Order: sequence, then structure tokens, then C-alpha cells
Amino acid sequence: MKIISLKMKNFRQFYGEQSIEFSTDKNKNITLIHAENGVGKTALLNAIKWCFFEETTLNFSQKERLLNNYARDNGDSSYYVAIEFEEDGEYFYCERGYNDISKRYFKMTRDDFETGVKPINDPELFINSILPKEMSEYFFFQGEGVGSFTKAKVGHNREVKEAIQNILGFKTAQQAIDDLGDIKKDYRKEVAVRNKGSELAKLSEEISKLEQEKIAKDSRLSKCDKNIGMYEQLISDIDEKLANSNSTVVKQNHQNRAKLDKQKNVLTARIKSKEAEKVKLIKMYGAHVFAKKLASQALDFINEEEFKGTIPAPYNENLVRQILEEHACICGAPIHDDSEAYNNISKLLKNAADPDQGNRVIRARETLKSIQTKNEGAKSHLLENQKDLIELHNTLEDTKRELEEISLRMTEFNIDEIVSLENQRKSHQQHKDTEYRTQGRLEVESDRLKNIISVKQTKINQLQAQSTGIDIYQESLDILNEVETLLINTLQKAEKSSFNELSKLINDTLDLYVRQDFSAKIDKETFNIRLIDNQNRNVAMSDGQQLLLSLTFISSLIQLAATRKNAQGEILTPGVIAPFVIDAPFGVLDNTYKGNMAKSIPESVEQVVFLLSSSHWEGTVEENIRERVGKEYNLVAEVASPQGSKQLNPIYIKENKIDTVRYDCAIDKTIIEEVRV
Repeated sequence: MKIISLKMKNFRQFYGEQSIEFSTDKNKNITLIHAENGVGKTALLNAIKWCFFEETTLNFSQKERLLNNYARDNGDSSYYVAIEFEEDGEYFYCERGYNDISKRYFKMTRDDFETGVKPINDPELFINSILPKEMSEYFFFQGEGVGSFTKAKVGHNREVKEAIQNILGFKTAQQAIDDLGDIKKDYRKEVAVRNKGSELAKLSEEISKLEQEKIAKDSRLSKCDKNIGMYEQLISDIDEKLANSNSTVVKQNHQNRAKLDKQKNVLTARIKSKEAEKVKLIKMYGAHVFAKKLASQALDFINEEEFKGTIPAPYNENLVRQILEEHACICGAPIHDDSEAYNNISKLLKNAADPDQGNRVIRARETLKSIQTKNEGAKSHLLENQKDLIELHNTLEDTKRELEEISLRMTEFNIDEIVSLENQRKSHQQHKDTEYRTQGRLEVESDRLKNIISVKQTKINQLQAQSTGIDIYQESLDILNEVETLLINTLQKAEKSSFNELSKLINDTLDLYVRQDFSAKIDKETFNIRLIDNQNRNVAMSDGQQLLLSLTFISSLIQLAATRKNAQGEILTPGVIAPFVIDAPFGVLDNTYKGNMAKSIPESVEQVVFLLSSSHWEGTVEENIRERVGKEYNLVAEVASPQGSKQLNPIYIKENKIDTVRYDCAIDKTIIEEVRV
């Protein structure tokens, strides 16, 4: 897909009809849009996203109020966004909007050179066939939150995992797995109906209820993931505002909190590791600890009886029988039946030891000694683990207390904006913590239900041969289970195979643009993306390195999607080629990294739209992209009020002075002006 043009009417800051034509030139594949903060960069990005999918980015405030304020005040309730685009040599037009006649509408047409313009009957379905909604998130991107992909996470990095799965086209297969679960539930109901009162019917009904319960918990788990991600993003946005505060004290408090937050995450991870160690120690020593007293008594008994000569006896049973059978002593003297010597030797059989019994006694003694030996190390290991856990928990509580004190201090500043932000942050953190606790509880419950279902399914399989009249349903259930297993295995295989390809794409970029001898590594278990040095050690990443790695990850995802555009198969959705539209991407990057990323992105993506303020664009960014800019626009804020003492703050493009704001205008609005220099 390549976007050819965008047209808007009365959409947010953009009053009346305004339009943009995008560069589709292969060599000049950048459309550069200049805009200072608050003028309309985010609104423009969301105009594209909303037109295609009726969705907006997380940071787009008051998303339900899309109609321009001046238009509303003057009785005009209509607004729309229209996009013309090309896909595989065909041209399409889509428009989403609102008017008094059609109310909310979305329409799409195909431009057929032979038969003319033809309407597309189901535009929602069609646009998703070209660019699936779940993939679009990584093409129409709000850059201010991009650094979160590589921030250290406790446990799984859900954002990275979800991004990889979305780009690989998991959604249809995942939906199929959910649908199979519903079908299996219906089949089990039928089994229960046909076998009322039987054990098999009862088990099928129980499994059906358990599966529904598990689906509900898994659904809530998925919601937990999304909520946690949302609260993390909201907290991150507030942190960025606090970090950029004009107050030195606020900045210092915020920096201290950031350090404590990292310390809290490290402590939480160490506690989790120590808890896992405790479980291992209990598994290793538990039986020996509980058997300590019994083992000691048993060993004392064996040793005492052995001393008495009863266990094992000093005489071997086989030896005694051999003497009696051969009628000869081991010294060679003859032994006759019924003689005194014969009778005395026969009496020895009462206390003679069976060789097998002797071996069993020896093994028992060794086992008991092993229990005693292991018990010697059990106490020290368990006490050491307990001591470490107590120290870690105490340190964690101290850290939490320090964080609470910082939060309290932040709300005591006589700065309304800071107090408001801090209260919002505290609320978001509380909600996030609640979601984490809910998530932990649900994970345990989901695993428990999974194990119960497995046990009951095994029992059903055992009873299947004894059942009558349900063969067809049970066979169907078996087939559904096979299909479900195939889908799950296919998704797991695709996910694993993507790691090598993504790592290569990321590291090819890092090799060119990162100063140090670092490379990127995606953990196959947790999905955390880390920088590692040439000794394979984790690197403590700066904010700039985190952002650089995140941007590289996103551009690598887009490249991976492009390589999969013509992928064959019936399980995974093929990839896409689409424009990369990104708002304010370069954040805390230094000038060198900004320039390097600005140069790298257009080399890996067919069409790029950069929405940049002067702080992101001036300097190395312009130097590295200027030759590839095919179209260039500037968003100008027109203000009805007089200028007064306010500064104009123009920007300079190729030494030409360009307005960013104009005063004494007819109304407040943003206008789009093409830059021709």
C-alpha cells in the first residue's frame, strides 16, 4: 500500500477542507510534515488511523470529539477524512465521516480503468484484507511511547510478544482456536445429553464448565495485559512531563523515583528467583527432612541388630545348606546324618541370613545414611534462602516506602500542574498494581483448571471404549483436538522462527549506527529485548539507547511484514507493505543517533511520513533525510487573538523563513501549507 493523498473537512484543528499529497517516489520516499507542539501532528496521524479503522492512538485525547469546534459553533455538524491509496497496481478511495443524512458512514471504491469507479460492498472487511487492523498499529505510530518496547520488564514483555504475533498474522489462527473451543463445548454438551447419568456424561459436562471458566479467566488475563500496558504508557507519559519540568526540585525527585523504580523491579525479580529456589530446595530436601527421625531410628535398629548377629546373621544360609548336602565340613571332616555335628549345624539355619535379605539390608542402610547426609545440608541451605528472602523483602518495603515519600513530596509542591500529574500517576500506579495482582491470581487459577481438564480428559479417553451412541461426537472431538494442536504448534513454530530473522534485521541496523560493539538479543522466553556486549553480558541501556533499539525493532517489524506479503499458507495471515507514518519519533536521542535513525528508516521502508517539530527535525535529521524528501508541508497555527508579547518562533528551511503561527486571523484553526523551497 502507498498513500497517495489525504483530504479532511472539519477534523479537529483543521477547519474546512484541507489536503495533502504524499510522495510515492521510490528514491524520494519521505513526506516531511513540520508542526510545533499542539498544532496538529497527532491529529493528522490519527486522521489516517481513524479513516481506515475508526480507531485512534492511546494519547489522542477526547477521541469522541472529532468535529472542529468552530464548525460546531456555526451549526455545521459534518466532518470526514478521505484517503486515496494504491495497492498492487490498483487505486482505491476510502472515506469515513459524519453528516446529517448518512450519520456515521464509511465507504470505499475501486478505480477500474475499464469499467470505471466501482463501490466495494464491505469496506471494513476489505481494508482489513489489505492492512489488518492489528498490524496497522506498527505502521501508524505515536513515537512518544515507542521507548516502552525495550524498557526492562518484570516477567514477560507483552508489548514485544504481541507485536511479533500481530506482524506474523496470528489473529485469524488465534480466533480459530477460540472458535474450536466453542465447538468442542457444544459437542460435549451433546455427549452429556446422550449419556445422562453416565460417568462419561458427567465428565464431559464438568470439562465443558471448566473450559468455559478457563476461557473467562484467560479473557480477563488478556485484559490484564492490555490494562497493564495502558497504565504503563500513561505513567510513562506523565514521567516524561515530570522529567521535562522547569522545577529543578521536581526533576531531582523524579530522577530519584526512576532509580527507585528500577531498584524495585530488580528486587521483585530477585525475590521471584529466590522463591523459585525455595521451591527447588523443598523438592530436593522435603522428603529427607520429614524422614529424618524415622531414618535415624531405623539406622539405629539395623546397626543394633547387626551387632547382635541377627541382621544379617554371621552365617550364610547357602553355605550352611551346602555343608549339610555334601556331608562335609569346611575343614574336610565328614558329617553323618543324625550325628551331633549334623544336628548342631542344622540349628544354624534358624539364624542364617538369606543373601538377598543381606543385600536389601545393605541398600536400606545406604539409603538411610543418604537421608542423614542430605539433612546435614538441608538446614543451612533453607535458612540461607529464608534469610535472603527476608532481606530482599525488607529492602523492597524500604524502597516502596521511599517511593511513597517521593510521591507525597511531589503532591506538596505549590505547583498545580505537578500536583495534578502526580495524583494521576499515583492513581495509574494503583490500578496497574491491582491488575498485576489480579493477573498473578488468574495465572495460577488458569493453570489449575488446565491440569484438572487434562486429568478429566484422560479419564474420558479411558471410558470412551465403554460408551455407546457417542462415537461420532467423540471422533469429532478428537479431530478438533488435532486441529487445535496443529494450530498451536504452527503458531509456536512461527514465533520461534521469527526470532532469528528479527534479530538479524535489528543487528544489521545496529552494526551501522551504534557506536559501541553491542548487539541486540530477544529473549525467547520473556520476549525482553536487550543490548549485549561482545562478552554476551546485558548492557545497562541509557534512555537514548532504549529509544534507538525500540525504533530499530519497529522498523524491523515493518521489514518482516514486507517479506511476508506473499506468504503462502492457510493458517497465518500474510504480511503487508504499507507506509510508516510516525509522529515525534526521536525523543531523547542525541544528534548523532537522531541522524542515523532518520537515515535508516527510509532505507528499510517503501514510504515514510515524518511528523516532526523543529526540535526533532533541525540539524542532523534534516542533513540525513533532505535528499530523500519528495513532499514537504508545514502546519501553521492561525490564532484569532492579537500577538501581544508572544513570540512568532518561525522555522528555517533551506534558509527560508517559514511561519509556525499567525495572529489576528479570522478564527482559530490549523492550516496545511506545502513547503516549496
